[in-house]
Amino acid sequence: MIALIFLIIIAVWVALARLLWKLWRSTCEKTEGRWNLIITPVFALVALAWLAASFWYGGGQIFYYNAKVKRMCAIDGGINVYETVKLPPERFDQWDNVKLPSQEKAKPSDDYFYVSDDVYIETSSDSVTLRRSGLAIVRRSDGKTLGEVISYHRRGGDIPFVPAHPSSFRCPTNPFKLNLGKAVFLKETVK
Repeated sequence: MIALIFLIIIAVWVALARLLWKLWRSTCEKTEGRWNLIITPVFALVALAWLAASFWYGGGQIFYYNAKVKRMCAIDGGINVYETVKLPPERFDQWDNVKLPSQEKAKPSDDYFYVSDDVYIETSSDSVTLRRSGLAIVRRSDGKTLGEVISYHRRGGDIPFVPAHPSSFRCPTNPFKLNLGKAVFLKETVK
């Protein structure tokens, strides 16, 4: 189904380009002399605008926004550990993870909790959204952030009028592999 829609879009693009070409040729044949010096640059500008829009909507904006996400990710994306904490072995589960509540669900007795933060950086009229997602582990006693993991996402920017899920891009590619809890919490060794 999607392949058929892409074929229709390509056929419309080729038909419109051919129509523009025929319109230019017939206009040049009907006019003479100096008018051709005006008509040809006008048609050339229209053709360049048509070509630029075709490249932009045919994939150019995806490359542009992916490069923007990669640039932001290179600045502060990934995992940052500010302080490590040693905990007794009973605080870890069988996969060596520490169970942490969110800030909203944390009880007064919880020493540590996590805070998540999503910020929409850019939303365009072309249905492209850029988002920064952050997750931080905070110590209750002093409110200090022990570590954080930051990722950036792009959603959308595909060829318009295609009834499919929008494409997406994320940097780092899989932030869930960056286990912040394992980086911040270390297991105490029993002597």
